[in-house]
Amino acid sequence: MTARRLNIKSKFKEGPHLIASLRDFEFTEGDTIDPDAIVGNPQVSLYCLDDERRDAIFVEHSIDLDLTKAAFVNQTQHENARSLIAVPFETFARIGESFPEVSEPIFIYNIGRVGSTLLSHVFNDTNLVMCLSEPDAIDHLVPMRDQTGGDRDGELRELAQSTVRILFKNDRTHKRYALKFRSQGHRVMDLLQVAFPDAQNIFLYRDPVGFVASLYRLIKQNLDPPEYATFDEWRSFYTKFRCLSLDSK
Repeated sequence: MTARRLNIKSKFKEGPHLIASLRDFEFTEGDTIDPDAIVGNPQVSLYCLDDERRDAIFVEHSIDLDLTKAAFVNQTQHENARSLIAVPFETFARIGESFPEVSEPIFIYNIGRVGSTLLSHVFNDTNLVMCLSEPDAIDHLVPMRDQTGGDRDGELRELAQSTVRILFKNDRTHKRYALKFRSQGHRVMDLLQVAFPDAQNIFLYRDPVGFVASLYRLIKQNLDPPEYATFDEWRSFYTKFRCLSLDSK
């Protein structure tokens, strides 16, 4: 099967709290390309999984991005995207098999607002572990699983294995590889444990007062709620914020 280049006309993404989506771009369908052109190309990185089209979406950027320096991989990819490449899931699996297995990956789960981004940078500073902070392809497994109640777990495990291999496709120098997920990543923890039985898992949490104070600052930054509000008003703001975080628009 062939891959397809998607020509970007415009970009729109309100912030890193929005999970990466093909809807972050206005685009036109381009020419077909050999999917093997993705292999070994440092200017192409995996952006998201689009279940509606059954495509893995890659971004092509004009420079070699060091995604280990990014606080949020998805945001850096979006900012530097020059064009997109859509690869059917079946071809995506074949490409994944062309890369070596990632043994003993480190998975960082968290409840949010706990310093997990800082931890990812600490790992990278060791020069022994390559850690990517919030590449969103894995997080797409959460809604894909929710929609089917677990009936597609076998397929999703295969997608997870291909995703992890391809995320680290251009590196051969580090001894270990780590992924820091968004807070909803723990909802596929059991699926990832089956797909990667030798994985080492880290779960980060925070005291309630510190968590709420940090979350308030984030909500205020994105939605500008009133400083004082009733419980129902705050619940409405929080629900709206969660929808922004879990949906692409």
